[in-house]
Amino acid sequence: MATPLVIGVDVGGTKILAGILDRDGTVLRHAERESPEAEDELVAALDGTIEGLLGDDEFLAIVEQVKA
Repeated sequence: MATPLVIGVDVGGTKILAGILDRDGTVLRHAERESPEAEDELVAALDGTIEGLLGDDEFLAIVEQVKA
């Protein structure tokens, strides 16, 4: 069985940070982009950011933190 991986996403007022982490918290891949202001654009940006990180790996969870 492969090492369990998670995708972590931090949505801030100015940027979206996303990364694939292993069980030890090591970032294996990451992506960053500006946070759009419109809600529908934000959802599309989140989707695109996560989709850009996905490969053939199997994920245990996706964790998102939204900062107000």
